[in-house]
Amino acid sequence: MQFSNKIYLIIVLVGIMASACYKDTDQSSTSSTVVYPEVNSDTWLIVNSEDVFTNEASLQLSIGENETEITSEEQMVLLANVSKYNAVVRIHDENKIIGLAKPFLFEHDVNYSSICALPTPSEKSFAAEGNIEDIQYSFLSPAFTDAQNNAHEPSNLFVSKSTDLAFINSLCNHGYNELGELQYIRPSAFFEINMYDESSKPVSIEEGSLMITLNNEAGQSIFGLDIESGKWEWLSDQSQFETQHIGFFMMGDMEPGSLIETRLVVDDIPLAFQAVQNEDEKAKVSSSKGRILVAAPLDQETELTILNPCNEVQTMVKLEGGNEFVTTSVTTIEAPLHIAKLQTEVLDCEGQQISVPTVEIEESSGSSKIMGFIDSNTDVFVNTCEEAFLITAGEEATEQGPTLDWNLEWDEDINILSNCETSQTGFSYLKIRDDMKVYPRFTVTETSNSLLFTDEDETIRFEVDGFERGAYPEEEVHISIHDTGFGDFGYSVECDQSAFGCGITTCEMTHDGNGLSEWIRVYFKGDVWMQTIDPASVGYYEVEGIILTKK
Repeated sequence: MQFSNKIYLIIVLVGIMASACYKDTDQSSTSSTVVYPEVNSDTWLIVNSEDVFTNEASLQLSIGENETEITSEEQMVLLANVSKYNAVVRIHDENKIIGLAKPFLFEHDVNYSSICALPTPSEKSFAAEGNIEDIQYSFLSPAFTDAQNNAHEPSNLFVSKSTDLAFINSLCNHGYNELGELQYIRPSAFFEINMYDESSKPVSIEEGSLMITLNNEAGQSIFGLDIESGKWEWLSDQSQFETQHIGFFMMGDMEPGSLIETRLVVDDIPLAFQAVQNEDEKAKVSSSKGRILVAAPLDQETELTILNPCNEVQTMVKLEGGNEFVTTSVTTIEAPLHIAKLQTEVLDCEGQQISVPTVEIEESSGSSKIMGFIDSNTDVFVNTCEEAFLITAGEEATEQGPTLDWNLEWDEDINILSNCETSQTGFSYLKIRDDMKVYPRFTVTETSNSLLFTDEDETIRFEVDGFERGAYPEEEVHISIHDTGFGDFGYSVECDQSAFGCGITTCEMTHDGNGLSEWIRVYFKGDVWMQTIDPASVGYYEVEGIILTKK
């Protein structure tokens, strides 16, 4: 009897467990939202807003929780906690959005994005129904709120539509279906429906809905841009539908998609800020590390066109697609390009390395671009239209140093630039061990067979046995220093007359005063036998410097 009771107890427990399992299964959904990786990080972005910028308006840039004033057509901004895959860049004139961009933002990098000017909207007094060309809309039993969720009636409607493929492809080539699955989108039309109150502040729908009626015989999908999540989210595939979404809409064909991330390199060195084009999009630009991200149909190859800054096609590359959310690769560019090697560091007015330097390259064709780097010692390739160009450290919106003319035919590295505005007429920089000093422009004196460079107090004399561009051997370079104010101890060396030189093993005269800029520029480096002044000690000390001056 006791044994029978145990069997009965076991049967009851199994029944309860089975019932519990069945109950959990029955309550589960038959479809679930796909969860993709959300990568948020701090990063940098160079914003090109030339399509919307004007000196007459006070424009604001917003990305997530980041806001800043736009003060120039190209501007570099630091961003905190932004999405890699779903960022939205907005340019506001007061409270109205006049420009948009949907860039991929690589973490811990300097990214580049051009703002698309939105179609000029028609401004209407608010009415419960209306149309945007062939699109009809009507508000059904609506209740409206402002940004603080207070009940608020709209005063004005802003509506617009565009079928410009270059514009709409740049804003939308990937989105998410009703299950949250990544989709590749071939958009065909963009339209806007925005509401504002009497103070030009945005108003949204709290209750009721917006009904949209449009021509959708092809059964295309309609997406709405969720500003908060940064995603183009599926709304409908019908000719008539209801939604509470207010803002920006996109219509197009969709299919399962994936993202392809690749790093563009030449000889294993990043090809930074490289313009590439994918199908009908406006050109995208790679990051400072040469990284680029494109959307593509699932498991399909996609082709990128490599452009120079003059929008001339230079070569094509193919990227292998994948069947995962994102596929990564490295793409080597082997075709001959006009590329300049930027192996340089940028100094401030005190001679300190700029941790996140910016440089601007300008060409006679009129093309120019700002580039930024998160490494103080930059080592990248950048594409140019021509062999000759101008390079300047810094940004026009903040501070820029002297502009230097350069040529791709030259073998030398650029090495050192300054973003110090007071150095625009020239400067000299000398580093001994870990001590450094910036001097005002040196005086240059031409002797019978050499160029002699001296500071205004003649604490430094640097002499090169020659007058022309090129590299000079150790025995043709001489240096003398007696500067008690250099570093904590001062430095001294007398090496004017040595037939064997002074230990300067690298000396490159990149500019000899005969170019358009009339610069004379000498870069030098080596190990020089010298002494500290107080207290006195001697040894071979590593020396590096740059002299930029004019006759």
